[in-house]
Amino acid sequence: MKLQDFLNIVLQILTNWFVIGTVVAMLLIISFANYVIRYKRKPKKKKKKNLAEKAPPKPPKPAPAESSEGEAEGDKEE
Repeated sequence: MKLQDFLNIVLQILTNWFVIGTVVAMLLIISFANYVIRYKRKPKKKKKKNLAEKAPPKPPKPAPAESSEGEAEGDKEE
């Protein structure tokens, strides 16, 4: 068998509609199987609510000291 005859037979096989249809169907099935496998292996996400509860509370801000500026201005006007 010559190389040209061999390539001619391979070309006829690859261009057959049954072969093309089977390859397309196999690719779709494999793609769907990979999607299902990856979808099930995703880690569960933690809720943000739980993360906020674990954080320590911030200390309260100190109240601003009362200044006597208002009293001093009032004295100047009188």
